[in-house]
Amino acid sequence: AGSRSYFLPAVFVFVAVVLNSCSGDNNNGPAGEYARNGVLISNEGAFTKSNASVSFYSHDSKTVENESFKKVNAPLVLGDVLQHMVEQGERLDLVMNNSGKVVVTNAQTLKAEGEIAGLEAPRYFTALNDDKAYVTEWLGYDPATYAYSNGPVAVVDLKTNTVTKTITVGVQPEQLVIGGG
Repeated sequence: AGSRSYFLPAVFVFVAVVLNSCSGDNNNGPAGEYARNGVLISNEGAFTKSNASVSFYSHDSKTVENESFKKVNAPLVLGDVLQHMVEQGERLDLVMNNSGKVVVTNAQTLKAEGEIAGLEAPRYFTALNDDKAYVTEWLGYDPATYAYSNGPVAVVDLKTNTVTKTITVGVQPEQLVIGGG
């Protein structure tokens, strides 16, 4: 029971995305530093503090490097509430809920390559292919009625990192699954 008390908070704080290793000797600095055998860990950060971060756990050295995104991109700040992190080929998308954007990085280097703006409260991201993705959003909380408005799913052009349209769905849409192409 003692170890479980440490495990559960870690599950809520960290979401891990396992990266595929290119080779065991791909340890030549920033060009492929995060392509090694390891795991990227998203750290949500404190709400309204813009202190979200990404850490890297190396299976080889059994060590954790905190602030990996900051190390590569300073002075660029990741943002407020890292909600979701998705790898698609060479691309790693970091969904910043309270900052209203998706930060686009290189999956091997964590170097920021752009962002998808025009989102109000993005939650989850999934790519259909190299050209198109979808992002769920929560919208319109009314504190007087304790209710949310119907949220959209934003359709994103991954070549230009722009929202091309939105599809209104139910209240507080969350994770997405691509089915049947």
